[in-house]
Amino acid sequence: MSANLTIDECRQMFERTLRVTPLWSVTGWKCVVIEELEALPSQTVVRYLKVALEQLPPRTVVVATSNDANGIDKALLQRFKVYSF
Repeated sequence: MSANLTIDECRQMFERTLRVTPLWSVTGWKCVVIEELEALPSQTVVRYLKVALEQLPPRTVVVATSNDANGIDKALLQRFKVYSF
């Protein structure tokens, strides 16, 4: 859950984990899922995500879920393609 996502975990995910090509993937695609994006714990994490989403490695997809898109920072929300269902 994103409510427990710390800035250190966020940095590790975007700066280290996503930079490594998985050995078990034939295509090399990487996917990050962030649940409940509206529940991010701090503005520090939000600010970091805004920058990290602009500098994704090739073949990387970030999927974020939300129960309330109105609760998400507008600048952060603009970095996603929104599908309402």
